Amino acid sequence: MQPKSLSLIMLLILSSLLVSSCFKKDLSVAKLKSKYTNGESQFTMIEGMNVHYRDEGNERAPCILFLHDTGSSLHSYEKWADTLKLSYRVLRLDLPGFGLTGPHPSRDYSMKMYRDFLDIFLADMGAKKCYVVGTGLGGRLAWELTLAYPKRVRRMVLIGAMGFPLDKKHQTPLEKIAKGSSTSKLYFKKFTPKKAIKRTVYQNHSDEKSVTKEQIDRQSDLLRRKGNRKAFIDRMAQEDYNRTRRLRDIEIPVLLAWGTDDKIVPIDHASYFHKLFPNSKVKMYPKMGHLISEEKNGKPIIDLMDFLDYRK
Repeated sequence: MQPKSLSLIMLLILSSLLVSSCFKKDLSVAKLKSKYTNGESQFTMIEGMNVHYRDEGNERAPCILFLHDTGSSLHSYEKWADTLKLSYRVLRLDLPGFGLTGPHPSRDYSMKMYRDFLDIFLADMGAKKCYVVGTGLGGRLAWELTLAYPKRVRRMVLIGAMGFPLDKKHQTPLEKIAKGSSTSKLYFKKFTPKKAIKRTVYQNHSDEKSVTKEQIDRQSDLLRRKGNRKAFIDRMAQEDYNRTRRLRDIEIPVLLAWGTDDKIVPIDHASYFHKLFPNSKVKMYPKMGHLISEEKNGKPIIDLMDFLDYRK
């Protein structure tokens, strides 16, 4: 065999080994359940999805519904739930397309699907009315739910909420790959580099040093839940109509909570919302990022409890 031919074969073998070593296969739901559920975890079948949720606290107390952001899960509110369940009924869930719940059978990730799904979920839980707390995408779902089903919501807390147009510079590394070319999308579905996941998690926090390995591993593992990477791409391709003009119709009290170092939804957006909501107030938190529910600073939960106090 000629040296050149041998070199080419060796190169092909090395390339094949490199590709196979980088390939990130889907993780089974059973394996993920063993790691990311606990004694409070439950599942309910809604629209063909086995929805993962936790229902904690006193079922007779006022209900709080937590809605997580894109690529996240109910775990992002762990600290707050531990505190609030002492006085409230606390509902958390993995939204369609994320966490253990996984993809929607119809691949529909429109605002209409999400708000209708949440109405069904609340009915299934026997929660006629609740306080709603949402971050990022969850924040948008909170006000979309309120517009569509106003009798469902008592008060809202919007944390770095989405709704107004965002520049591409605010997209996370994962979002940029998922919204790229067909080759980029294939790369996202098959390889999903850990580096991009780390940078995405870092972007959601004000201080990279505060990010734990557990947070990075959780986002990586749940993204690799069977069907979630395809769902992520489908969600990124979904066209969301701008309905912010209707925010004036929401008359319930609204708390707008923003970290001044939010790299996902700029703090300017808090003022955009504040100008439209008839009954809102703004709380800004210096040196805090997008996911303030995961930060060590305890001021946001104190303000949230004060705002939601049903005895007032």
